[in-house]
Amino acid sequence: MQRKEDCESGFNFGDLTIPIPAEDYERVLSSELKSWLDKVESFDFHSFDGMKLHVYTSCPEKPRGLVFFIHGFGEFFAKYHEFCALLTHSGYAFVFPELRGHGLSGREVDNPDLVHIESYELYIKDIRTLVKSFVKPLASHLAVPTFIFSHSMGGAITALYLERYPEDFKKAILCAPMLKMKLGNKELPILFWLALRKLLRGGKSLAPTLKPFDETPDFENSNCLSYERYITYFKMRVENPAYRTQVGTSAWAYASILGTRKALREAGRIRTPILLLQAGLDRMVDNTAHEAFIQKVKGQSQIEFVAFPTSKHELYSDSDAVILRFYRQILAFLEET
Repeated sequence: MQRKEDCESGFNFGDLTIPIPAEDYERVLSSELKSWLDKVESFDFHSFDGMKLHVYTSCPEKPRGLVFFIHGFGEFFAKYHEFCALLTHSGYAFVFPELRGHGLSGREVDNPDLVHIESYELYIKDIRTLVKSFVKPLASHLAVPTFIFSHSMGGAITALYLERYPEDFKKAILCAPMLKMKLGNKELPILFWLALRKLLRGGKSLAPTLKPFDETPDFENSNCLSYERYITYFKMRVENPAYRTQVGTSAWAYASILGTRKALREAGRIRTPILLLQAGLDRMVDNTAHEAFIQKVKGQSQIEFVAFPTSKHELYSDSDAVILRFYRQILAFLEET
């Protein structure tokens, strides 16, 4: 279906308008968007070590490209239904794996609140295995270029991946990338303390100061500015324990600090053109790392920076006007030759 843009309401596809108007969000999810969702396929993919990754994919009739997703910490596919629907209606296929420890993918701990990983190397190997076994063959069959979109923790994973495999994707989008956690000047002391905690209590213990999932909504302290989107996905988390991922283990926190430090340190190895989208009111990510990252990438590849000064961490869960700008930036970047 050809995309038609309305300056006031966004991208119009007959009965479906994206961004979905906030006041109509829940109804559209269960009606117009559901008819799209019914056509999305999903399957279990077994990674290099046998870990199950649950993967969602959809392809329009005449695709112009394929977008591979790497979501953020604690996220799952349903949070991206609106975005993925926009992509498929705009002519892009997508492949969306839920990372190990998230959603319907396999886990290394029984507690659904917890994400446990010993090293970001596992994420890199998962992605490489999936890209080689499924994404690249699919793109080759469709005769289209591959792109990668990532958010938050997924941005750190993507940076690490691009530093090692610079030829796998034509372009990359980093949305509020976690290139440094917001720990102030305490990063090194915390890193040392986490190493000691891993040694004494084991890596699968709950990281300090973090709290498990609470079934009481707390929109004001969330990463969203769209209440309608926030409460919709909060209800999903209440109803399905697989979506309650809220906190990391000590090993995850330790691996995250090491992973983000490496991603920033080796950014000069990236050769893939990048669009970096920054949330000005981000409380999860230290935005000062973005400038250092940009300067390192600049000398080796093209990088475009777009700031959303009044936005929180989840740029796709903001006012309708901001979300529309967010989507326009992404589609324009994908379509540039």
